[in-house]
Amino acid sequence: MFRSVGLVLLVGMLVTGCSSTSSSPGTWRVPDPAVTFTAVQMITPKLGWGLTSQGFVCRTVDGGRQWRGTSLSGEAHSNEVLDAISPLETWFLSGNFLFHSNDGGKEWITRRLPTTQFDPPQLQFLNSSYGWVSASQGMATGTEPLTLYRTVDGGSTWKSVLRVSATSNSVIPLQGAKSFTFRSSQDGWITGASSLQNGDLYLFYTQDGGGKWRRQVPLHEHLPKDSLLQTGTPSFDGQRGLLPVTWTRTTSQSNRGTFAMVALETNDGGSTWMDGSHTLTLPLVSSSPIMSTWDAQYIWIMMGPRDLWESTDGGHTWASIRTRGLPVGIENIDFVNGRDGFAWGGTQHELWITQNGGRSWVSIHPYLDLQRNVRASCILNGRGSR
Repeated sequence: MFRSVGLVLLVGMLVTGCSSTSSSPGTWRVPDPAVTFTAVQMITPKLGWGLTSQGFVCRTVDGGRQWRGTSLSGEAHSNEVLDAISPLETWFLSGNFLFHSNDGGKEWITRRLPTTQFDPPQLQFLNSSYGWVSASQGMATGTEPLTLYRTVDGGSTWKSVLRVSATSNSVIPLQGAKSFTFRSSQDGWITGASSLQNGDLYLFYTQDGGGKWRRQVPLHEHLPKDSLLQTGTPSFDGQRGLLPVTWTRTTSQSNRGTFAMVALETNDGGSTWMDGSHTLTLPLVSSSPIMSTWDAQYIWIMMGPRDLWESTDGGHTWASIRTRGLPVGIENIDFVNGRDGFAWGGTQHELWITQNGGRSWVSIHPYLDLQRNVRASCILNGRGSR
Protein backbone atom coordinates (compact mmCIF):
# COMPACT_ATOMS: atom_id res chain seq x y z
CA MET A 1 0.00 0.00 0.00
CA PHE A 2 1.29 3.44 -0.88
CA ARG A 3 0.08 6.48 1.01
CA SER A 4 -0.73 9.88 0.10
CA VAL A 5 5.42 18.08 9.41
CA GLY A 6 14.42 26.34 19.75
CA LEU A 7 14.72 24.86 22.96
CA VAL A 8 18.28 23.57 23.15
CA LEU A 9 20.75 22.02 20.74
CA LEU A 10 20.99 18.35 21.62
CA VAL A 11 22.95 16.89 18.73
CA GLY A 12 26.00 18.73 17.50
CA MET A 13 25.24 18.63 13.79
CA LEU A 14 25.14 22.23 12.61
CA VAL A 15 24.46 23.29 9.06
CA THR A 16 28.12 24.25 8.72
CA GLY A 17 29.44 20.80 9.57
CA CYS A 18 28.86 17.66 11.57
CA SER A 19 30.12 16.03 14.70
CA SER A 20 28.82 13.59 17.26
CA THR A 21 27.81 14.02 20.86
CA SER A 22 27.71 11.59 23.74
CA SER A 23 26.27 13.36 26.74
CA SER A 24 25.30 11.55 29.88
CA PRO A 25 22.61 8.97 29.18
CA GLY A 26 19.03 10.00 29.65
CA THR A 27 16.41 12.36 28.34
CA TRP A 28 14.89 15.71 29.17
CA ARG A 29 11.12 15.72 29.48
CA VAL A 30 9.31 18.71 28.03
CA PRO A 31 5.76 19.40 29.27
CA ASP A 32 3.02 19.25 26.69
CA PRO A 33 2.55 23.03 26.20
CA ALA A 34 5.97 23.09 24.50
CA VAL A 35 4.98 20.41 21.96
CA THR A 36 3.47 22.14 18.93
CA PHE A 37 3.31 19.80 15.94
CA THR A 38 3.63 21.06 12.40
CA ALA A 39 3.42 17.58 10.84
CA VAL A 40 2.46 14.09 11.95
CA GLN A 41 2.92 10.93 9.89
CA MET A 42 1.54 7.82 11.55
CA ILE A 43 2.44 4.46 10.03
CA THR A 44 0.19 2.39 12.30
CA PRO A 45 -2.26 3.42 15.03
CA LYS A 46 0.63 3.21 17.52
CA LEU A 47 3.82 3.91 15.55
CA GLY A 48 4.63 7.16 13.78
CA TRP A 49 6.77 10.25 13.38
CA GLY A 50 6.22 13.96 13.95
CA LEU A 51 7.86 17.34 13.47
CA THR A 52 7.49 20.23 15.91
CA SER A 53 7.67 23.95 15.34
CA GLN A 54 10.96 23.99 17.28
CA GLY A 55 12.55 21.69 14.68
CA PHE A 56 12.47 18.46 16.71
CA VAL A 57 12.04 15.18 14.82
CA CYS A 58 9.96 12.93 17.08
CA ARG A 59 8.89 9.29 17.17
CA THR A 60 6.02 7.68 19.08
CA VAL A 61 5.29 4.03 19.83
CA ASP A 62 2.10 4.51 21.87
CA GLY A 63 -0.24 6.33 19.53
CA GLY A 64 1.05 9.85 20.13
CA ARG A 65 0.89 10.13 23.92
CA GLN A 66 4.64 10.09 24.39
CA TRP A 67 7.26 11.18 21.87
CA ARG A 68 11.04 10.91 21.79
CA GLY A 69 12.57 13.82 19.93
CA THR A 70 15.93 14.95 18.58
CA SER A 71 17.17 18.33 17.39
CA LEU A 72 19.17 17.58 14.26
CA SER A 73 19.71 20.92 12.55
CA GLY A 74 20.25 22.95 15.71
CA GLU A 75 17.43 25.35 14.91
CA ALA A 76 14.03 25.38 13.21
CA HIS A 77 13.94 26.34 9.53
CA SER A 78 10.95 27.43 7.49
CA ASN A 79 11.77 24.87 4.80
CA GLU A 80 11.60 21.68 6.86
CA VAL A 81 9.74 18.56 5.77
CA LEU A 82 9.47 15.01 7.09
CA ASP A 83 8.99 11.84 5.04
CA ALA A 84 8.40 8.75 7.19
CA ILE A 85 8.34 5.50 5.24
CA SER A 86 8.19 2.91 8.06
CA PRO A 87 7.98 2.71 11.86
CA LEU A 88 11.80 2.67 11.98
CA GLU A 89 12.84 4.67 8.90
CA THR A 90 12.38 8.36 8.13
CA TRP A 91 13.94 11.19 6.14
CA PHE A 92 14.11 14.81 7.27
CA LEU A 93 14.99 17.88 5.17
CA SER A 94 16.19 21.03 6.91
CA GLY A 95 18.01 23.87 5.18
CA ASN A 96 20.12 22.18 2.52
CA PHE A 97 20.77 19.09 4.65
CA LEU A 98 19.06 15.70 4.51
CA PHE A 99 18.92 13.50 7.61
CA HIS A 100 18.17 9.76 7.48
CA SER A 101 17.55 7.17 10.20
CA ASN A 102 16.57 3.52 9.78
CA ASP A 103 16.69 2.47 13.44
CA GLY A 104 13.94 4.56 14.97
CA GLY A 105 16.04 7.68 15.39
CA LYS A 106 18.94 6.23 17.42
CA GLU A 107 21.48 7.05 14.72
CA TRP A 108 21.30 9.52 11.83
CA ILE A 109 23.18 9.92 8.56
CA THR A 110 23.46 13.48 7.20
CA ARG A 111 23.99 14.42 3.57
CA ARG A 112 24.16 17.76 1.83
CA LEU A 113 21.51 18.54 -0.79
CA PRO A 114 22.41 20.07 -4.18
CA THR A 115 20.45 23.29 -3.57
CA THR A 116 18.98 25.50 -0.86
CA GLN A 117 15.92 26.68 -2.83
CA PHE A 118 13.06 24.86 -1.12
CA ASP A 119 9.92 27.01 -1.00
CA PRO A 120 7.90 25.01 -0.27
CA PRO A 121 9.99 21.86 0.32
CA GLN A 122 8.85 18.62 -1.28
CA LEU A 123 10.54 15.32 -0.45
CA GLN A 124 9.69 11.67 -1.12
CA PHE A 125 11.61 8.44 -0.59
CA LEU A 126 10.36 4.99 -1.52
CA ASN A 127 13.02 3.14 0.46
CA SER A 128 16.62 3.57 1.59
CA SER A 129 17.82 4.17 -1.97
CA TYR A 130 15.29 5.87 -4.27
CA GLY A 131 14.15 9.41 -3.54
CA TRP A 132 13.23 12.78 -5.06
CA VAL A 133 13.38 16.38 -3.90
CA SER A 134 12.12 19.46 -5.73
CA ALA A 135 13.80 22.87 -5.67
CA SER A 136 11.54 25.89 -6.03
CA GLN A 137 11.54 29.57 -5.14
CA GLY A 138 7.78 29.51 -4.57
CA MET A 139 4.87 31.00 -6.45
CA ALA A 140 5.27 34.39 -8.13
CA THR A 141 2.65 35.98 -10.44
CA GLY A 142 0.92 32.63 -10.78
CA THR A 143 4.04 30.73 -11.90
CA GLU A 144 6.35 28.28 -10.13
CA PRO A 145 9.74 27.39 -11.64
CA LEU A 146 10.86 23.98 -10.41
CA THR A 147 13.81 21.60 -10.59
CA LEU A 148 13.33 17.95 -9.68
CA TYR A 149 16.31 15.98 -8.35
CA ARG A 150 16.54 12.19 -8.07
CA THR A 151 18.81 9.90 -6.07
CA VAL A 152 19.24 6.14 -6.44
CA ASP A 153 21.85 5.71 -3.69
CA GLY A 154 20.18 7.12 -0.60
CA GLY A 155 21.19 10.72 -1.19
CA SER A 156 24.92 10.21 -1.80
CA THR A 157 24.49 11.66 -5.28
CA TRP A 158 21.68 13.61 -6.92
CA LYS A 159 20.79 14.13 -10.57
CA SER A 160 18.57 16.86 -12.01
CA VAL A 161 15.90 15.02 -14.02
CA LEU A 162 13.41 17.86 -14.69
CA ARG A 163 13.63 21.62 -15.02
CA VAL A 164 10.55 23.82 -15.45
CA SER A 165 11.37 27.47 -16.16
CA ALA A 166 10.62 30.29 -18.56
CA THR A 167 13.46 29.12 -20.83
CA SER A 168 13.09 25.35 -20.55
CA ASN A 169 11.24 23.33 -23.15
CA SER A 170 9.30 21.22 -20.66
CA VAL A 171 5.84 19.77 -21.19
CA ILE A 172 5.09 20.77 -17.58
CA PRO A 173 3.53 24.28 -17.57
CA LEU A 174 5.31 27.04 -15.72
CA GLN A 175 1.94 28.25 -14.42
CA GLY A 176 0.47 26.86 -11.22
CA ALA A 177 1.73 25.34 -7.97
CA LYS A 178 3.05 21.81 -8.47
CA SER A 179 3.26 18.62 -6.41
CA PHE A 180 4.93 15.33 -7.28
CA THR A 181 4.50 11.75 -6.11
CA PHE A 182 6.02 8.39 -7.13
CA ARG A 183 4.59 4.92 -6.62
CA SER A 184 7.72 3.12 -7.87
CA SER A 185 11.26 3.92 -8.94
CA GLN A 186 9.92 4.64 -12.43
CA ASP A 187 6.26 5.69 -12.22
CA GLY A 188 5.41 9.17 -10.94
CA TRP A 189 3.01 12.09 -11.35
CA ILE A 190 3.07 15.87 -11.17
CA THR A 191 -0.28 17.41 -10.23
CA GLY A 192 -1.58 20.90 -9.57
CA ALA A 193 -4.26 23.41 -10.54
CA SER A 194 -5.24 23.56 -14.18
CA SER A 195 -4.12 26.81 -15.78
CA LEU A 196 -6.60 26.37 -18.63
CA GLN A 197 -10.26 26.57 -17.71
CA ASN A 198 -11.37 24.14 -20.40
CA GLY A 199 -11.66 20.92 -18.42
CA ASP A 200 -8.02 19.85 -18.89
CA LEU A 201 -6.35 18.39 -15.83
CA TYR A 202 -2.97 19.34 -14.43
CA LEU A 203 -1.79 15.72 -14.60
CA PHE A 204 1.58 14.60 -15.98
CA TYR A 205 3.05 11.10 -15.92
CA THR A 206 6.58 9.70 -16.06
CA GLN A 207 7.69 6.10 -16.53
CA ASP A 208 11.43 6.61 -16.23
CA GLY A 209 11.89 8.12 -12.79
CA GLY A 210 11.25 11.73 -13.82
CA GLY A 211 13.26 12.25 -16.99
CA LYS A 212 10.46 12.25 -19.56
CA TRP A 213 6.90 13.39 -18.89
CA ARG A 214 3.62 13.35 -20.81
CA ARG A 215 0.18 14.78 -20.12
CA GLN A 216 -2.46 12.28 -19.07
CA VAL A 217 -6.00 12.85 -20.28
CA PRO A 218 -8.40 10.72 -18.20
CA LEU A 219 -11.71 9.51 -19.56
CA HIS A 220 -14.29 11.56 -17.68
CA GLU A 221 -17.82 12.84 -17.98
CA HIS A 222 -18.45 14.79 -14.79
CA LEU A 223 -15.59 17.29 -14.77
CA PRO A 224 -16.72 20.85 -15.61
CA LYS A 225 -15.15 22.91 -18.37
CA ASP A 226 -15.70 26.29 -16.75
CA SER A 227 -13.93 25.88 -13.41
CA LEU A 228 -10.35 25.76 -12.18
CA LEU A 229 -9.65 22.08 -11.51
CA GLN A 230 -7.28 21.04 -8.71
CA THR A 231 -5.73 17.61 -9.19
CA GLY A 232 -4.78 15.98 -5.89
CA THR A 233 -2.24 13.31 -4.97
CA PRO A 234 -2.97 9.80 -6.25
CA SER A 235 -3.32 6.98 -3.72
CA PHE A 236 -2.67 3.32 -4.53
CA ASP A 237 -3.28 -0.17 -3.22
CA GLY A 238 -1.44 -2.43 -5.61
CA GLN A 239 -2.62 -1.67 -9.13
CA ARG A 240 -5.82 -0.04 -7.89
CA GLY A 241 -5.73 3.68 -7.26
CA LEU A 242 -7.76 6.83 -6.96
CA LEU A 243 -7.03 10.41 -7.95
CA PRO A 244 -9.10 13.18 -6.32
CA VAL A 245 -10.08 16.15 -8.48
CA THR A 246 -11.73 19.15 -6.82
CA TRP A 247 -13.15 22.48 -7.93
CA THR A 248 -15.05 25.37 -6.42
CA ARG A 249 -17.61 27.85 -7.62
CA THR A 250 -18.00 31.06 -5.65
CA THR A 251 -20.67 33.72 -5.65
CA SER A 252 -20.43 37.45 -5.13
CA GLN A 253 -20.48 36.86 -1.37
CA SER A 254 -17.06 36.22 0.15
CA ASN A 255 -16.21 32.49 0.55
CA ARG A 256 -19.69 31.46 -0.49
CA GLY A 257 -20.44 28.95 -3.17
CA THR A 258 -19.93 25.22 -3.66
CA PHE A 259 -17.09 22.73 -3.32
CA ALA A 260 -17.13 19.67 -5.56
CA MET A 261 -14.99 16.55 -5.78
CA VAL A 262 -14.79 13.47 -7.99
CA ALA A 263 -12.37 10.53 -7.63
CA LEU A 264 -10.82 9.18 -10.83
CA GLU A 265 -9.98 5.46 -10.78
CA THR A 266 -7.24 3.25 -12.15
CA ASN A 267 -6.83 -0.52 -12.26
CA ASP A 268 -3.47 -0.56 -14.03
CA GLY A 269 -1.23 1.28 -11.61
CA GLY A 270 -2.02 4.74 -12.98
CA SER A 271 -1.25 4.18 -16.65
CA THR A 272 -4.84 5.17 -17.40
CA TRP A 273 -7.53 6.92 -15.35
CA MET A 274 -11.30 6.97 -15.70
CA ASP A 275 -14.20 8.74 -14.05
CA GLY A 276 -16.21 6.12 -12.20
CA SER A 277 -17.33 7.81 -9.00
CA HIS A 278 -20.14 10.09 -7.93
CA THR A 279 -19.55 13.84 -7.82
CA LEU A 280 -19.80 15.13 -4.27
CA THR A 281 -21.04 18.74 -4.08
CA LEU A 282 -21.04 20.58 -0.76
CA PRO A 283 -21.60 24.16 0.42
CA LEU A 284 -18.31 26.04 0.57
CA VAL A 285 -17.58 27.34 4.06
CA SER A 286 -15.00 29.82 5.28
CA SER A 287 -12.38 27.18 6.13
CA SER A 288 -10.58 25.29 3.36
CA PRO A 289 -11.65 21.64 2.96
CA ILE A 290 -9.16 19.06 4.29
CA MET A 291 -8.83 15.64 2.62
CA SER A 292 -7.33 12.30 3.64
CA THR A 293 -7.27 9.08 1.62
CA TRP A 294 -6.30 5.51 2.47
CA ASP A 295 -6.13 2.20 0.64
CA ALA A 296 -7.52 3.60 -2.65
CA GLN A 297 -11.03 3.13 -1.20
CA TYR A 298 -11.41 5.39 1.83
CA ILE A 299 -11.78 9.16 1.41
CA TRP A 300 -12.48 11.71 4.13
CA ILE A 301 -13.28 15.37 3.47
CA MET A 302 -13.51 17.73 6.42
CA MET A 303 -15.47 20.91 5.70
CA GLY A 304 -15.34 22.10 9.31
CA PRO A 305 -14.77 20.81 12.86
CA ARG A 306 -18.23 19.21 12.93
CA ASP A 307 -18.70 18.45 9.24
CA LEU A 308 -16.94 15.32 7.92
CA TRP A 309 -17.81 13.34 4.80
CA GLU A 310 -16.71 9.74 4.29
CA SER A 311 -16.58 7.35 1.36
CA THR A 312 -15.55 3.71 1.78
CA ASP A 313 -15.83 2.74 -1.90
CA GLY A 314 -13.55 5.15 -3.72
CA GLY A 315 -16.03 7.99 -3.95
CA HIS A 316 -19.02 6.11 -5.36
CA THR A 317 -21.15 6.77 -2.27
CA TRP A 318 -20.78 9.28 0.56
CA ALA A 319 -21.97 9.55 4.15
CA SER A 320 -22.19 12.70 6.28
CA ILE A 321 -20.60 12.35 9.71
CA ARG A 322 -21.37 14.77 12.53
CA THR A 323 -18.04 14.82 14.33
CA ARG A 324 -17.50 15.63 18.02
CA GLY A 325 -14.50 16.96 19.89
CA LEU A 326 -12.49 18.90 17.32
CA PRO A 327 -11.79 22.64 17.64
CA VAL A 328 -11.81 25.28 14.94
CA GLY A 329 -8.55 25.60 13.04
CA ILE A 330 -7.60 21.97 12.38
CA GLU A 331 -4.81 22.02 9.79
CA ASN A 332 -4.68 18.40 8.67
CA ILE A 333 -6.13 14.94 9.19
CA ASP A 334 -4.42 11.61 8.53
CA PHE A 335 -6.07 8.18 8.69
CA VAL A 336 -3.96 5.02 8.91
CA ASN A 337 -6.89 2.65 8.34
CA GLY A 338 -10.67 2.83 8.18
CA ARG A 339 -11.02 3.60 11.91
CA ASP A 340 -7.88 5.19 13.34
CA GLY A 341 -7.02 8.76 12.44
CA PHE A 342 -5.07 11.74 13.72
CA ALA A 343 -5.65 15.48 13.44
CA TRP A 344 -3.53 18.43 14.46
CA GLY A 345 -3.85 22.18 14.56
CA GLY A 346 -6.08 24.55 16.48
CA THR A 347 -4.84 27.57 18.35
CA GLN A 348 -2.42 25.43 20.40
CA HIS A 349 -1.40 23.05 17.58
CA GLU A 350 -2.78 20.17 19.62
CA LEU A 351 -2.94 16.53 18.58
CA TRP A 352 -6.27 14.70 18.33
CA ILE A 353 -7.12 11.03 17.79
CA THR A 354 -10.17 9.11 16.58
CA GLN A 355 -10.76 5.36 16.77
CA ASN A 356 -14.18 5.25 15.13
CA GLY A 357 -13.62 6.69 11.66
CA GLY A 358 -13.82 10.34 12.68
CA ARG A 359 -17.11 10.31 14.54
CA SER A 360 -15.53 11.40 17.82
CA TRP A 361 -12.10 12.85 18.61
CA VAL A 362 -10.09 13.02 21.84
CA SER A 363 -7.32 15.48 22.55
CA ILE A 364 -3.90 14.00 23.35
CA HIS A 365 -1.59 15.85 25.72
CA PRO A 366 1.77 14.47 24.60
CA TYR A 367 5.06 14.42 26.45
CA LEU A 368 8.29 14.94 24.57
CA ASP A 369 11.50 13.29 25.75
CA LEU A 370 14.50 15.05 24.22
CA GLN A 371 17.38 12.68 23.58
CA ARG A 372 20.86 13.65 24.67
CA ASN A 373 22.83 10.62 23.52
CA VAL A 374 22.07 10.31 19.81
CA ARG A 375 24.87 9.10 17.55
CA ALA A 376 25.29 11.17 14.41
CA SER A 377 27.27 10.57 11.24
CA CYS A 378 27.96 13.13 8.57
CA ILE A 379 28.78 12.33 4.96
CA LEU A 380 29.79 15.36 2.92
CA ASN A 381 31.30 15.28 -0.55
CA GLY A 382 31.56 11.53 -0.42
CA ARG A 383 33.51 11.33 2.85
CA GLY A 384 32.14 10.22 6.18
CA SER A 385 33.06 10.95 9.77
CA ARG A 386 31.71 9.82 13.12
